[in-house]
Amino acid sequence: MRVSGLVAMSHSPSWNLLFDHEGPGAGFVRAVGRARDLVAELRPTTLVVFGPDHFRNFFWDVMPPFCIGAGSVQGFGDYDSPKGTLPGNPELAAFVAERVLDSGFDPAVSLNMGVDHGVTQPFAALAGAAPMSILPIMVNCGGGPMPSLRRCFDFGKAVGAAVRAFTSEGGVVFVGSGGLSHSPPSVSPFDPSVSPDNRDYVINGRSRAAEFNAARERQSIERRKAGGVGPVNERWDAWFLEHVRSGDLEPILALAGEDLLREAGVGGPGGPRVDGRAWGLERTHSTHELRSGAHLDYRDGLHHRFGRLKRGRPMSDHEHRSIWGHLTQLAFKQDWIDAGGIRTRYVQAGPSDAPVLIMLHGTGSSWECFCATLQSHSAHFNCLAIDLVGSGFSDKPDTPYEIPYYVEHLRAFMDAMGVQKASMMGVSLGSWISGRFVVTYPERVEKLVLLASSGLIVNKETMGRTIGVRSKAVDDPTWEHIKPVFNSILFEERDRIPDLIQLRQTIYMQPEMKRAMDNILVLQREEVRLRNNLSEDDWRSVQQPLLIILAPDDNPDYLVTGRRIAELAPNARTCEISGVKHWAHYEKPEVFDPVSLGFLLEDR
Repeated sequence: MRVSGLVAMSHSPSWNLLFDHEGPGAGFVRAVGRARDLVAELRPTTLVVFGPDHFRNFFWDVMPPFCIGAGSVQGFGDYDSPKGTLPGNPELAAFVAERVLDSGFDPAVSLNMGVDHGVTQPFAALAGAAPMSILPIMVNCGGGPMPSLRRCFDFGKAVGAAVRAFTSEGGVVFVGSGGLSHSPPSVSPFDPSVSPDNRDYVINGRSRAAEFNAARERQSIERRKAGGVGPVNERWDAWFLEHVRSGDLEPILALAGEDLLREAGVGGPGGPRVDGRAWGLERTHSTHELRSGAHLDYRDGLHHRFGRLKRGRPMSDHEHRSIWGHLTQLAFKQDWIDAGGIRTRYVQAGPSDAPVLIMLHGTGSSWECFCATLQSHSAHFNCLAIDLVGSGFSDKPDTPYEIPYYVEHLRAFMDAMGVQKASMMGVSLGSWISGRFVVTYPERVEKLVLLASSGLIVNKETMGRTIGVRSKAVDDPTWEHIKPVFNSILFEERDRIPDLIQLRQTIYMQPEMKRAMDNILVLQREEVRLRNNLSEDDWRSVQQPLLIILAPDDNPDYLVTGRRIAELAPNARTCEISGVKHWAHYEKPEVFDPVSLGFLLEDR
């Protein structure tokens, strides 16, 4: 049977019980919408859903480590999730059960399996109205003895092999339903803090599930309205997601005991509560990764703070969006500073005593390029996003802007701000500048994040196209001429929002901008570019850690450059994000942010 993809996502009572789509769960809802769109494109016939049960169908009178639903599948209907009979796939389920038994596993098999929101929410969200069946697999996350994360991983591999061996014309998408760090109230029968009534329920409550569930739903609503979501560990979440993304699962599989409980809480992967062990299955069975929806924003979607997904409303709808939609909850300061005689516009966000992260935009852009990622990164870094010399609303001296000129402007900015050492995030031209900067001033750079990597190859066609589009836009900065600038920057038409176009139009209408654009575009001339490019030996000399974002849907020049830099630089790693062009950090922050933060926070 064909394995088409994988989605790993959260479930939560708040998803169905609360109505705030503009709150912290909005990013999660959008990510699920994109994941559903991709699942629809893959057209699977079955979703195999690994998820927990929250003591509505499985109790401690008998609690298996795994249970395969091989017959009737019944939704419990908790938290407004699907109730009643769901379309199962008993033939596939029976085959999988037999094969995993032969592989040394002993899962329980249920011919009348009940499933709650931990399974039904992701199934309903991803299947939508499409005719898909479900093969549910319950993973015990309720309390010891639980299967280890390594055992979950190995079990997932066995299930994946069994699905591939099944003879069918259909396709499968695997779904891992769980959460990252969080600490809801414990209900483990082995926890002495659990009340006698609750302990009796989780052991003997099968006949009282409906009555007990009504009380639990009321408590959940009250707790979430009061903001009581429990502590989370964003640093650990970023670490976890980065290891999942990179495929380096060994550090995760080795987690156990008090260390895991301390970092992830009682609800996290491996904690004695309800959620995350399905995440241990993530990389075990998929041949096609759904990057748009498989990695959800740890700020929005993984901590049980979701908004309600209204019935009948497409989850992937894009309402009016603005740059300010990303900045309304962000404390930041915009100002100008003299950097070597150049009045330089910048924005600062995050604690002033935190490690510094400098953000460098691309050709003829401005700091607003980073509007979608400032909030997440400023939680950990003193973020400084600047308008490069000649761009945005910084000064525009009449001189050719070659790479050494940009590098010295950046050095002067750091000196003026009192920054001795910083990590850097560069997009396109910004990646080129940061690359030359680390070669010139290696002692002043900690780490680099490169998007749309530039400064290694020469392509006359690309350079000619850039000159044509940018020159036309600045010569006659009408809406019709400005909008095409974003065709090579943003993959989706829906992301080329009016705010971005209007801002760029305002920049290009400045009287000195036409002359400045001529100075910016000197790098698009072959002889100038050749003398400004970094050599392969330059990249070999870079000892700092590099994260290179690869976008297969962008111009191939940047993909080739990024991959070659990754081969040359000794401490480089890559992350491939599909469905984006230059601005992966803007188009898919729910994918980019955990990867970037996991890299930047590593070893801190």
